[in-house]
Amino acid sequence: MLRFLHVLASFLTPAFEVEQQFPPRGGERRSLHVIHRPGAGYAVFETRTDEAQGETAIDAETFEDGLTRPQALRRAARSGTRPETVAAVQASRSALVPAPVPLRLEVHGDLGVVTLHLHEHLDQPGFLAAVEWALRTTDAASYLALIGREGERELAWQALFERVPWGRGTVREIERFTAHL
Repeated sequence: MLRFLHVLASFLTPAFEVEQQFPPRGGERRSLHVIHRPGAGYAVFETRTDEAQGETAIDAETFEDGLTRPQALRRAARSGTRPETVAAVQASRSALVPAPVPLRLEVHGDLGVVTLHLHEHLDQPGFLAAVEWALRTTDAASYLALIGREGERELAWQALFERVPWGRGTVREIERFTAHL
């Protein structure tokens, strides 16, 4: 009976597509697609675009078709869905969910600049290890400048950490690392 209701709902739900973009990484852009076709159910897959060549390809390992809405949402969650994506699928409406604006911390020292991309770090310990490495790499012993960037906009470096889940306490730790400089 439940399967019958899913099939009936599939026919009554209009066609739509939700595309969620991920931040670019290593010259490649990724997108997650959730597509509904009446009678056929949901398809979930990722595409990858090589920025240098501009070619887009479907990632066959992520492709699944003929899914119910709950199955599609579970499959999409494995790729890392954001709340806006889930809301659009649940509302049965097409949407483009753009990649979040990349947050970067620039560490300027005597020997140059190291840029740390916050979205590449899953937790605070990993990011703090990268900060320590950047301080050593730039030889920030006599000169240090920390600059925060949201996209192309410059902002106080401390403000970056209000925008990441593991940001609490990170400002204090970075200040502790740099107190002797």
